[in-house]
Amino acid sequence: MKIILLLISSNLWAQQFSPKHPPVVSLCRSYYQAIDKGEKEKILGEIARTAPATPIDVQYDFDLYMRYPKARSVVMSSLSLLKGPNHDLASVFLSYLSHKDPQILMFAIQGAFQLRSQRALPLIEKIAKSKFKFSSLEQATLLRDKQMWTAQYEALDALALWQGEKAFKLIVDQAEKAPSVARILAVRFWDKTVPLMVDWSKSGSAAKRAMADEAAATDIPISILEKSYDPMLAIVENNKLPNGLRHQLAIKVGICANEDQIKNLIQKYQTLTDENERTMLETALFASRSHQVIPILVHYAKTNPDPLRRMNARFELKELMDPAEYRSFLKWVSKNDPDSQNRKEASRELFSMGGN
Repeated sequence: MKIILLLISSNLWAQQFSPKHPPVVSLCRSYYQAIDKGEKEKILGEIARTAPATPIDVQYDFDLYMRYPKARSVVMSSLSLLKGPNHDLASVFLSYLSHKDPQILMFAIQGAFQLRSQRALPLIEKIAKSKFKFSSLEQATLLRDKQMWTAQYEALDALALWQGEKAFKLIVDQAEKAPSVARILAVRFWDKTVPLMVDWSKSGSAAKRAMADEAAATDIPISILEKSYDPMLAIVENNKLPNGLRHQLAIKVGICANEDQIKNLIQKYQTLTDENERTMLETALFASRSHQVIPILVHYAKTNPDPLRRMNARFELKELMDPAEYRSFLKWVSKNDPDSQNRKEASRELFSMGGN
């Protein structure tokens, strides 16, 4: 569809200009006029750090967003700085929510959400409740379909932040139709999602099992993971659950474990005889990046039958060991690793460090 852009009078623009703190409208005009690539990049950086203050600013942000796809993340950063309530700005975003173009909808959702516009909430809920045309973004082949899928995802994420627990059931229901929506549940409701992942992973529904995989693979801030250390470890140690789920949570256990918890994990690891169970705890221990794990990692790097895994262990040891210790280890690899390529690479690295 054609987008009719508003013509901004020079009078209105001049009224908003401030040499010290140029508004979005003047920054956008400067961007359009700039020829030097470096200057254009600098202006984009300023726009990303400037919230629109008037409806005209919003309209210029929108113009930049629609005309230059590479500037869309910049405009979204600008909108993320909005603070409500602001009736005048909200009215502009409300008008954009009536469009069917998914790119316009994503712009409008971001702005209306940041302003917490109550008039926009029912429209965002309508988008969030829409039926997903595809169960995953990857299944969509047309650009418009991909954009519409993303707009629905963004609407659900906005509701998660806006309404909290009230939006939880809707997001779960939509995740059953589009499993990667479970990533919103993981990011916004991690503590509540952890036990659900167990149920989903054991379900006869392929969609629910996929939801468990998506949620488990989502990056979560360490401060949040620390609060769910015990329930995550219980899942890692439960050999009746799928290995994929256990592996993903083992990584998270290792990432958030403190030194005392790592010490306990090592003690548990040393008592295990089942190879699969040892592998799960190895995953957690190696993800911890703790110096306590160096002896286990060295043993792994020397004895694991897979040359690629031995090589990866060597890379991890390089980050953990002091130079002298690592040089000694490299000497061993260069002479004793069963794989000729590993020996050659260790020798080359040893030479670059001044080793013999």
